Amino acid sequence: MSREKLETLYHLERLDGVFEEPSPKEFARLFALRRYVKILFPKTAGGKVILTRINRHTQKHFWVAGVEDLYIPSGSICQVILVDDEAVYVFATHFVCFDSKSSMGLKTMMIFDRPATIKRIQRRRDVRVPIRTPLTLRTEERPERVVNGETVNLSSSGLLLASESEMANGMEFDLRLALKDTEQSFLLRVRARVVHHHQKTALERRSMGKMEFGYMHGCMFIDPDQDDKDQLALFLLKRQKDFVT
Repeated sequence: MSREKLETLYHLERLDGVFEEPSPKEFARLFALRRYVKILFPKTAGGKVILTRINRHTQKHFWVAGVEDLYIPSGSICQVILVDDEAVYVFATHFVCFDSKSSMGLKTMMIFDRPATIKRIQRRRDVRVPIRTPLTLRTEERPERVVNGETVNLSSSGLLLASESEMANGMEFDLRLALKDTEQSFLLRVRARVVHHHQKTALERRSMGKMEFGYMHGCMFIDPDQDDKDQLALFLLKRQKDFVT
């Protein structure tokens, strides 16, 4: 099946990106073991979406942890999303078969063709997605004091939050943020640092409606765990697509 037909099947033309023909070295980087991937199955396989990890790859195929009670006809075309530290990539590929004789300690593995073409659809560090979620935090300087606030937007490298009181630049705090949508939910646990702050402007007050908190803080994440980074990138990708489709 041609690349153009695969793109049409999965409406990839909606996404802003460029096509790349990865070299063997680039493939090895993108298909690193234990990297998170999200797989979207066709209607013939129930239209399911799973979040799993790459467990093996060769020049022709890659293996991921399987899912029990999932029927997938051999040759089914699936959309795959994977992330690394620089970008999120998407490609369409064929399901080959189940591998029940895997020697990797897993009951069932799924084998897919490795694609000839991958589409870069976003740079993770550039994407900011509007997300309004209440939060509470304790600063390192005054751990006995609880600061109430709400997220304004979120990216893979940090967030913008509104709080009831002012926090100085350079202040650090531990963030616990429950993120959930129809396909994925997880608790983001990360340390963050305030890099800029200001009192909310009149324009921000009008645009944010009933948000009561008066101080805005731009914060960056400090050395987040790789699992958290990967899950956050996939979550943001899904939310970004929700806004544009």
